[in-house]
Parts: sequence; C-alpha cells; structure tokens
Amino acid sequence: MSQLVFLLGSYYPNFSAVGYCAYQVQKCLSNDIKISVIALRNEASLPLEDDHEGVRILRIETPAMMRSNALRAEQDNRLAKFKLIVMRAMGALHRLISPVTIDRSLVSAYLARLNAMDPPPRALVPLVFPFESALAALEYKKCNPDVTLIPYFFDDFVDSGSLHVTKFAREIKRSRHIALEQQVLANSDAALSMHPLRKHLEANFNQSLFDKVTFLEHPLLSRPLVASKKVDDGVIKLCFTGSLIRRVREPHYLLALLQAIQNSEPVRVDFYTMGNAASLIKNQVFENGVKLFNYGRVSKAEADAAVAQADILLNIGEVQGRQISSKVFEYMAQGKPIIHLAYIEEDVVASILEKYPAALCLVQIKSHFQKNVNLFNSFVSEYKNKGSISYEQVASIYPEALPQTTATKIQQLLDNSFDLSQ
Repeated sequence: MSQLVFLLGSYYPNFSAVGYCAYQVQKCLSNDIKISVIALRNEASLPLEDDHEGVRILRIETPAMMRSNALRAEQDNRLAKFKLIVMRAMGALHRLISPVTIDRSLVSAYLARLNAMDPPPRALVPLVFPFESALAALEYKKCNPDVTLIPYFFDDFVDSGSLHVTKFAREIKRSRHIALEQQVLANSDAALSMHPLRKHLEANFNQSLFDKVTFLEHPLLSRPLVASKKVDDGVIKLCFTGSLIRRVREPHYLLALLQAIQNSEPVRVDFYTMGNAASLIKNQVFENGVKLFNYGRVSKAEADAAVAQADILLNIGEVQGRQISSKVFEYMAQGKPIIHLAYIEEDVVASILEKYPAALCLVQIKSHFQKNVNLFNSFVSEYKNKGSISYEQVASIYPEALPQTTATKIQQLLDNSFDLSQ
C-alpha cells in the first residue's frame, strides 16, 4: 500500500538536484513507511512504472513531453534537432504570454496519476520545483480533505531568474504567482522550505501561514560513495561539475580568471557540464599553459569520480545569488578545497561557505579582477597539496544538511497526522 507520495521532476536514473534530495531523505525514513514517487518521464525508454531501492516510481508525461522525448531519441537527425529547438522556443513563448507560468497539462498529468492510485495516498509531499507538483497536490487535497499535504519548497518560483523568460513578464505575473503560493500554503497541513526563501515568505505571507513553515538546509550532506583520491602526477587538477545557463550561470568570468592565473606547476581544469552555455567551454590550452577539457553531460557516477580525484573544486553561483547549488554540499562532503564565484556580495552560497575551512569566495566584478586573480593564485598555491577535510568534521559543521535531519522532521509531521505504518 502506497502511504506517502513524493511529487517531483526528474528522478532515478536521471536525478535532478531536487530529485536527488528526495532520494537522500527517502533512504532515511522509517522502513514502515511505504513510499511512491510521481516523476517526469524525461526519456522515451523509461518505463511508466518502475522500482528503485524499494521506492515505487510512477512516471508521467504531457503530450509536449512525449514529442520532445521522441525527438531527443533521434539525436543524429538534424531535422529532429531543429524541431526540438522550435519546440523549446514555442514553449518559452507560451510561458512568456501566459497569465501565469504554469503548465496546466503537467498539473493534469500529476493529478491523473494521483487519482489512479489504488489504494489512494494518505500523505503528499510535492517538491517545488516544479511548482505544478504543488498545484496538483492541492487539487487532490480539495477532493480528498483527509490526505496530509506537506509542500517542500526548494526553488524560488515567484522570482525565478529563468522560468518566466523575461524580467518584465516575471514582474507582471508576480502578484498572481504569489496568490498561487498562498493557496497552496493555506490548504497545507505544514510546509518545509529552504532558508533562502525565508525573506520572500516573510514579506508575502501572513503570520498564520508563515508559522506553518519549517526552514531546513538542502539534505545532501552524506558520506560520498566515491572516496577522495589524490593522484601525485605533478598536475594541479581543478574540476567543475553542474549546469551552465545563459543569463543565469555563465562561465565568462571563470574563463578569464583561468587565462590570467600563474602557477609553477601544470594546471588542468575538467568541466562536466550541461546547459545552453556549456558550449562556451572549449577543449583548449591557454597561453599560460592551463589546459581545459569539457566532457559534457556525464552520469552522476562519472562526475562523482572526477570530484573525488580533483585537487580543488570550482563552483559558480546563479545571477541573483539566492539559489543554493546542491552540488556545493556534495563538494563539501568530499572535504576538498572550493573556489566559488558569486555575482553579488550577498550570495547565499558564499554565506554557507563562510563556515567551511577551505573555501575562497570571489565576487565577479570587473574592477576586482586583478585582486581576484591574486587571491585565486594564492589559494591554489596554499591548498593544492593539502589533504581533504574529514566527512565527520564537515557533518559537525553542517548538521542541518544531513538527510536524516529532514527525514526526522517529515516523520514528526506525519506522526502528528496519523500512523503511516497502518
């Protein structure tokens, strides 16, 4: 019997950052709780029903997703690639002109899956992003008032830097999007949220709604599956993993720094990246001898192995400085030195790294460029041969980021509603 249902975006085997957070928390929940996940079918080859480590996976897709999956399956077909580009452009246009940035067909797909479950779920945890998961859960609760609803807010829906296409559209729709968030929270039994959303929720929700929210950290600080390794071959290895997105997270400043740094030993920089700005990373050798390699999108296992073998890890914040990159916690779990590039002084990732014993945070300002080059050089020289920080030490600094912390809170909220083991 499925008792607890998570609604989210991408899950096993193609975990999104939010999907991987859910996976980490699920592993820590009581074995008495039977868990199902409703996730997106983002590849045509994935079955509609699946199982992963005892979690039942129910995949959904909209008509647009079906067409997109079919086109992506024809990667070598130039016409298919062109059609996929046109589809994405049309999707962006639709988001731009819609009264709210909501895919109603996706809401319907989530809701249809919920209604088809037999026996029906007793508790729903929609993970926002995507926000459509929360709206579907809300509609289900309206028809099934006894179900427990606990939305889990990860990303900023209202003020997203990319979702609404343009700043003008984002501002025009802002009041309507806040109203949607208020509807979800008003009908929820409780809610969880990431810390960066606190100011937004305080400013736009009355006290009774705000009091429903428990603020937590990303539940991603777990012992790495791949042990940290040091390869003594005389080459300083820097590594970046993650997405690069135009107008959100771009590599221009990092590339300029890498061209300007100086070191007596060879420097190699490996990129494992995806997104519409990933093509800006070319396989090349700069005049200062720094070598760049772009491996593109790889499996998580391959990216984890690269992180484990690197000497220093690189991270780039998003342009608004409000979104926490989930991979920062995976970086810290490895205990490696981290260089983080922020767009603004008040960057939320920089504030997290203040407590980390081996971190350098640089703000991407042109007037600070030479100063940042000097700081980059000094940091690399100091930390290139240092050992990793133990996982136990990192866990003691960031106990709130342990998956067990979030799992315990969810368990408490569910226990207050009913006995899920029955």
